[in-house]
Amino acid sequence: AWDTQDRLASGSSDGSVRVWDMNTRKEIKTLWYHSDRVNSVAWDGQGRLASGSNDKTICVWDTESKKQIIPEERNSSYIARYI
Repeated sequence: AWDTQDRLASGSSDGSVRVWDMNTRKEIKTLWYHSDRVNSVAWDGQGRLASGSNDKTICVWDTESKKQIIPEERNSSYIARYI
């Protein structure tokens, strides 16, 4: 998933989410939460990144601090409103 700052987010089979600077073509962050393959990632336009995994979890990240804003397993309607 692309954001507005020329960053690309990708989900990995090892459970990580990787953020890439597409100007330099280098990985700039690796985010860990999931215990299985990450199938989906999406930016919200304000620097937050959501990820979903085969482990049946969703996580919303503040990519600047690398902190999890919402690790959530069940409340998908709250997640959908948040991002």
